[in-house]
Amino acid sequence: MENGKELLPRIPPGEPPLRLALYYLAHFVWTTAVNQVVDELSKRKKLSGEFARKPMHIVSGIAPTVYILVLGLSRRFVILAQLMQVLIVTVLGTQSEAMTKRFSQGRTNDTLGMHAFGVTLLSAFLFVADDDPHSLNTAVALSATACLAIGDAAAALVGSSVGRTHFRSLWGSGKRSAEGSAAMFASSFLMIWLIFGACGIGIGLVHIARVAAVAALVEAHSPSSMDNVTIPWSVVTALLLTFS
Repeated sequence: MENGKELLPRIPPGEPPLRLALYYLAHFVWTTAVNQVVDELSKRKKLSGEFARKPMHIVSGIAPTVYILVLGLSRRFVILAQLMQVLIVTVLGTQSEAMTKRFSQGRTNDTLGMHAFGVTLLSAFLFVADDDPHSLNTAVALSATACLAIGDAAAALVGSSVGRTHFRSLWGSGKRSAEGSAAMFASSFLMIWLIFGACGIGIGLVHIARVAAVAALVEAHSPSSMDNVTIPWSVVTALLLTFS
């Protein structure tokens, strides 16, 4: 129990086991397929750099929002699906050098970021979200994972392709771009606005802008491989402080 909340709540009576089994199978199939397709394209040099790293980040990070708010699945399903995702990435990563290079930014001996992404998403639904799909805690967890998945990917893709105005990260390695940070801010703002709207929770645009700015600043100045941890938890902190 965590503050009176079961970490793995029982399956509600309205969720038939067969239906859940089919969703778990579908989750396994599509996540494995995306990994394998991107891996193969990377081997053939059709995808490289951030364009090879981020597709899996995007689909894995946005999946909880689809599962909970669109398909009406439970927090339990998301927790177990994310655990499955961590295991898939870990197993496939040990078998594929190309995949390890993609997720570890080319450093075959550094898979911290690869594992931190899945573990952080998993922990957000273990310790932040609750069983009410439209509660504040669930909206916060979904927003945090969406900012990591969509915001960080937007920053990386925009920064690597059209970034021209560079600045040096305070703790991260290499240069960052103002264009990438702007993409992080805009996409984080959009995801928070959409998720809180879908959950039926009112939040002012100024407050959303403040949280999105925090996410953009943290992304720009986080140590390499650690932004998969710092981005979502900074968003969680900023949102919870907003409603405190």
